[in-house]
Amino acid sequence: MTAKIYGMAAKIMEHYGAEAQKDILVEECAELIQAVEKTRRMKDAPDFTANMVEEMVDVFIMLLQFSSVMNEYWLNAAESATFRNNVIHRTAIEIANTQNRRFL
Repeated sequence: MTAKIYGMAAKIMEHYGAEAQKDILVEECAELIQAVEKTRRMKDAPDFTANMVEEMVDVFIMLLQFSSVMNEYWLNAAESATFRNNVIHRTAIEIANTQNRRFL
């Protein structure tokens, strides 16, 4: 992610405000859920897969906007990275335990 894109995301968040963007984030997540469900029902349908990717990008952009202001409102970057890494590590351990072997 370039600093320019990250900075633009921060400016977008600043312009609209976190409360308004929370509504948009919920909307985008709902659209992604719908797109995922369509791809599950319509296997091998490229139009639905393309729509799912588009919705994933929309959600990613909203999360990028929120992460750009996280230091001000929630966690700092180190705390966020620690939280993310712990969740990924915990999931890998759960998978390894179900397979009775080391995951990574």
